[in-house]
Amino acid sequence: MNGPSKIYDRLVLGHPVIVLILLSLLLSFFAFHARDFRLDASADALVLEDDKDLIEYNEIIYRYDPKDFFIITYASHEDLFTRQSLDRFK
Repeated sequence: MNGPSKIYDRLVLGHPVIVLILLSLLLSFFAFHARDFRLDASADALVLEDDKDLIEYNEIIYRYDPKDFFIITYASHEDLFTRQSLDRFK
């Protein structure tokens, strides 16, 4: 056996009751404090401040009021950029 396994064998396997008591105390400590745990998963917390897409998005929001957007979807049975499909938009 090498050094770390000798230490593990002597400390952990040599005193199983003490190890179980210590692990139970450690688990109890973390279980007690788990109720104070808060995770912030909001969009602001998940996006980096220097993200180039965020900077571009903020510039667009600054330039155009979000109420100014109007989105139209179109499904064509033929290719979208054919003359016949484009004439329908006129």
